[in-house]
Amino acid sequence: MENIDNSANEQQVETNENKELDLNRTDDPNICFMLGYKYLMGEEVKKDSRKAISFFDNAIKLGNFDAAEYLGIQYYQGTNVRGNLDKAFKYFKIAADEAGYPLSQYWIGSFYEEGLAVEQNLPEAIRYYTLSAQQNFQLALAKLGNFHLNRVLPNSSYEYAFKYFRKAAALGDQQSLKVLALLYDVGIGTNRDYTKAFNLYLGMAERNDPDALCALARLYADGLGVYADLEQAKKYYQMACDLGSIHAPALLGNLYDFTSKDQQNYLKAFEYYKRGAQLNSSEALYFLGICYAESKGVEQDFEKARHFYEMSLNVELSPYYQQSYAYAYGILHSNAPFLKQKAKSLFALAVLYENGDGVPEDLNHAVSLYQEAAELDDPDALFNLARLYDGGYGIEKDIFKAIEYYQKAANLGDAEAQNIVGEYFLEGNGVAKNFTMAVKYIKMAVEQEYPEAVCNLGMIYEHGYGVKPNLSKAERLYKQASDLNDLNAPYFLGLIYENGKNGTQDYELAFHYYQIAASLDNEKAMYKLAVMLREGRGIEQDLEKAVYFYQQAAELGSAKAQNDLAIMYKNGLGVAQNYEKAAMYFKLAAEQGHPRSIAYLSMLYEFGLGVTKDLNLSRAYFNKAASLGFEFSE
Repeated sequence: MENIDNSANEQQVETNENKELDLNRTDDPNICFMLGYKYLMGEEVKKDSRKAISFFDNAIKLGNFDAAEYLGIQYYQGTNVRGNLDKAFKYFKIAADEAGYPLSQYWIGSFYEEGLAVEQNLPEAIRYYTLSAQQNFQLALAKLGNFHLNRVLPNSSYEYAFKYFRKAAALGDQQSLKVLALLYDVGIGTNRDYTKAFNLYLGMAERNDPDALCALARLYADGLGVYADLEQAKKYYQMACDLGSIHAPALLGNLYDFTSKDQQNYLKAFEYYKRGAQLNSSEALYFLGICYAESKGVEQDFEKARHFYEMSLNVELSPYYQQSYAYAYGILHSNAPFLKQKAKSLFALAVLYENGDGVPEDLNHAVSLYQEAAELDDPDALFNLARLYDGGYGIEKDIFKAIEYYQKAANLGDAEAQNIVGEYFLEGNGVAKNFTMAVKYIKMAVEQEYPEAVCNLGMIYEHGYGVKPNLSKAERLYKQASDLNDLNAPYFLGLIYENGKNGTQDYELAFHYYQIAASLDNEKAMYKLAVMLREGRGIEQDLEKAVYFYQQAAELGSAKAQNDLAIMYKNGLGVAQNYEKAAMYFKLAAEQGHPRSIAYLSMLYEFGLGVTKDLNLSRAYFNKAASLGFEFSE
């Protein structure tokens, strides 16, 4: 029986050898491909890559271009043959040019784009990607979409980017689906449509995509494309956290940090920031620093704040980090938010060095850090640089550089900077007076409801600076600014009603608005209240209350209030007569050049009232008052 079996085996081997011999002589391209595959993989024959390549080459010569594409893949991946980019390029190009295979066209495009085995040639890369895309190859469609999105092509168009990504997504490319959702989200290449973005993110979230979960959470948090629901936002961020998202912990921490300012929520935020920091999240490390700097959920510790700000700056920007950041924060160009985060950390670190918190005070280093953040277009850093140049703090005073930095911050949307630039143009401070530019910048700040800008716009309409005077519009703007707690707006309203500028004098309403302004520490309004109370103008006279408001305004440095308060003490009005205090307040006003106070000091020194009699000093004060135009006949 054993002899029979051996004989059968020998016969089978002989048959196989004869079969192989027959196949070696074949001119059938498909059989050559099959034999190449068998020798390459070692299926039914001894593995022999040299023989395999010979069969594949023969198949190609006979017109089987599947063999060319297959060899291109093998040489590119270096799996069953030694990797060789030159050979990969050669075989992909045969399949691309001779057979028009879309995969090979795509790979040749990649080789030209990256300069692999061939000189880099973007036009050729685009040509091959286009040929592949014309056959609806998903990766080529997505590649062209990216080119249009990143403005690589001479005729780049966001609309074309949207069309390419939409087509690739419809063919099942998941990455294109994500980009399509983001395009709807940010409204680039198509009309912004949060509902469509939400539905696309929802579909991806159901497949446990952490980026989509973060995007969904953001839409729920902001009420975009769906009703605002913080609990749903927390749920989706938590799901993304559980799937290992780098960004979700910081974003979930933000929800607890910013939505309710109590210590319990700060503690939760702090824990999520710590979790994100363990994943080396730049934003989580930054917010940990903020927690330590502002004692949110943890004891204040500026040294630890500095440590985490510096760690945040050391995070490397990887392609995955870029991509996931874009979806988490809803920003299209995915390096932008990372650079913005870096700028925030630089700014926070600069503030520590400027104030000497947790580090030795070092204005030079602070300026250097502000400048680095400013180069990344951080509006806060630009504003602080402008402030330092404006005041000459730690840097040579330079009003022109100050204006330059304020203007850059303004153009990046900083409302305070917009208002300041508007004021510079309004007053001609460091720039030529230009009411048109003043109105432009102040209106930009008004759109953000910056209180001082709303008040300034009211003043522009009241006095007709570059616009037709419109008192009713000015009055309306002053009221809006007053509701926003602007310091000066209620004072200006008080002036309108006290002086009857709108055609109706109303002391009661004037007194009301002066009171509002005074509660905001407006010294001019305090002075006005004191005068109205002293004179009983539109209100019952009350000298004691008048003294109170004079005192408040005097302490804030009002020379007029200091002078009038001195008169109240001199004459014993609403307060016990006291020449010493009268002299003290006259001196304070005189130091600010108040002529009447200087004249009164001349009298006090002449008669020795509240001061030691000194005729020389009396004469000196007399002459000074006269030189300032004070008429003693008064």
